[in-house]
Amino acid sequence: MIPEVFRVAMIVIIAVGAKYVLDFIYWMNRKIIEGTTGSVIARSAKALTLNRLVMSFLKYAVFLVALGLILREFGVSLTAYLAGASIIGFAVAFGFQGLVQDLLSGLFVILESQFVVGDMVEVGGQVGRVEEIGLRATKLRNYLGELFILPNRSLQQVGVYPLGCVVATVEVPLDTARAGDILRLLHEGAMQLRARYPMAVITDPDVAEAEAGPGHPLARVHLSVWPGQNWVIEKAYVPRIVQCFSKEGISIGEGQVVVHYGGKG
Repeated sequence: MIPEVFRVAMIVIIAVGAKYVLDFIYWMNRKIIEGTTGSVIARSAKALTLNRLVMSFLKYAVFLVALGLILREFGVSLTAYLAGASIIGFAVAFGFQGLVQDLLSGLFVILESQFVVGDMVEVGGQVGRVEEIGLRATKLRNYLGELFILPNRSLQQVGVYPLGCVVATVEVPLDTARAGDILRLLHEGAMQLRARYPMAVITDPDVAEAEAGPGHPLARVHLSVWPGQNWVIEKAYVPRIVQCFSKEGISIGEGQVVVHYGGKG
């Protein structure tokens, strides 16, 4: 009876010990990231990505070591455990190639700097910010806050948004006699849009009067929009400002409003 009780106690100690080891590793990691010496890491998206990959590797390593020690308490020698692990690895190579593909794909993403944590990307029709690149999967958070977990092997075609958004530029003819009113209405309408759709419109608007060119001068407003959410500009913002212009007696129709997407300028 005593050996059995001792064995159960050892299994519990190993399991609890593994948990505390993981807690300590995560605690040390937070101290490094948040501390003064870790400020460079905290500012570097690539370093943060590598950090999370290392943490994922350590988590699996602690788990496998703890599993081996627990199996030893059941009479399985560590040599047999390692041999079994080799057999499992052999089976994985032939029967679970996807797992190996996930690992290799994740490593190539990081080593080649295809994208890093914090980037805005589009993968398989899903658009979101990269929250984590792990050993097996990459996590994306979309504009609604939904979390998508994508196997690394599915990262074959990835679109990266260098600006972290789509910049929508809205142009309207600028009547110099009513320039102040036009710029005010553009700004107020953009701020209202930002307040109404805070997840789709990422930042506060930037309104500026364009320099007079060969044609009529233009008033422009720049809005940073979550990729794929252009409808807030075309269906909500443009009709709204045209309505406001009409109420103020400014004759700018919807057909005179031009929207284009891309960089700022």
